Amino acid sequence: RGMFLGRPRVRFDGVYALARRFVRYGPGSREGPPAMIEYFRCFAFRPGGRVLCVTTPHRPETLFERGMFALPDPGEGALSGADGAAPLPHGLHSLKPWPLWGAWTLDPDQLKVSLSYDLRYEQYPLMKPNRVFWEFSLDQTHPFARNRLVPTAHWSLTGGDPFANGLVGLDSVTNYGLDGLVGRRFRLAPWARFAECCASAFPDERKEMERSRRRRGWVKDKAVRGA
Repeated sequence: RGMFLGRPRVRFDGVYALARRFVRYGPGSREGPPAMIEYFRCFAFRPGGRVLCVTTPHRPETLFERGMFALPDPGEGALSGADGAAPLPHGLHSLKPWPLWGAWTLDPDQLKVSLSYDLRYEQYPLMKPNRVFWEFSLDQTHPFARNRLVPTAHWSLTGGDPFANGLVGLDSVTNYGLDGLVGRRFRLAPWARFAECCASAFPDERKEMERSRRRRGWVKDKAVRGA
């Protein structure tokens, strides 16, 4: 048991997640009413080198409750979307965008995790093939935890023939950089304490933003609206 826990590994008993938040103000002025923009990136690793990838405005707890992270692997090459090779359960159809499946590898000597997934959707047949790549440094908050992923690179390859069988002729490189990700870590939320860990790691700042807007008079209270 000690040898297993001590060796470099990614965790399969939860989801590595990161929240991105920023404030967008009204047009033309920072004096206008602000809006909190929030979305989550989630990676659920599976044995055998497969990973479920989700970028969504919905909180991870909602995805967990509706079974998003328990979806069966449709297999390599399957398209994503409502009409793809892996139709979603009824409770997940409203939680767009749909999950993507990819592959991951671990370099135990460098403690480097690499993953990639294809942005291809059944409902968008003319969409050019796009393969997205991430690289992470495997980190932890205490010995043997392996509960953090530190982003070190993020890019994609685009191009090719959308009608080809597979990704053919990818030739255009887009380097997304690490804007907003420097010093950030994907945190593991284990299944056994999923809701608790998400609530602690990702406080619901929308509620605080709403209270701030009310204090500044940008949102009338219920009594005034009902008058």
